Amino acid sequence: TSGAPGDSNFILAELLKYTWKRPVLVPMVAPEIVRKAEMAGASATLSVPVGGFRDYIHFRPIEMNPIVERLFDARFVLSGHLGTNLSIDMGRSAVLRTGNIYLLATSRTGPHFAPEFFLSGGIDPFSAAVLVAKSPCGFRAAYEARAKKVFVVRAPGCAPSDFWNYPYHNIPRPLWPWDEMDDWQKSKALV
Repeated sequence: TSGAPGDSNFILAELLKYTWKRPVLVPMVAPEIVRKAEMAGASATLSVPVGGFRDYIHFRPIEMNPIVERLFDARFVLSGHLGTNLSIDMGRSAVLRTGNIYLLATSRTGPHFAPEFFLSGGIDPFSAAVLVAKSPCGFRAAYEARAKKVFVVRAPGCAPSDFWNYPYHNIPRPLWPWDEMDDWQKSKALV
């Protein structure tokens, strides 16, 4: 939802290093994986490269052998801070599992952090040990009150959540709201 290709595997690579007792949920835009999952069918084991197809500058695909848990249409109605009764259609999708890590691959982009998205795939997002919410800030309204911890990860990519640490040049001034945010950052540093 912030303009990234949606196929970052940065956090997934780290999560795969561990054994998880409860589900770990990782969304990804991956139409090529959805097509392979549909051809193979539920319960099949795939051999697929994951991530890094669209943003090949920052990521390289990870070879995985997940099980196709289920296929679904990622269609739902979004209500809350992003919109009221907003119809979302992220296309044909697949839930793939490796151990207790669930990769939710979609054909199209959309609000991959929305609880309704996970529910459309048959997964309760609030029962997960870890939920990767690919969003710089939109996830907070949905999860912050119920999450045990929230981590903001500084991952590589083209849509960062920490704009102040990137070298922007030739910015026309004034530029709202960035100038106000910059003033806020400076006042915060003085405290």
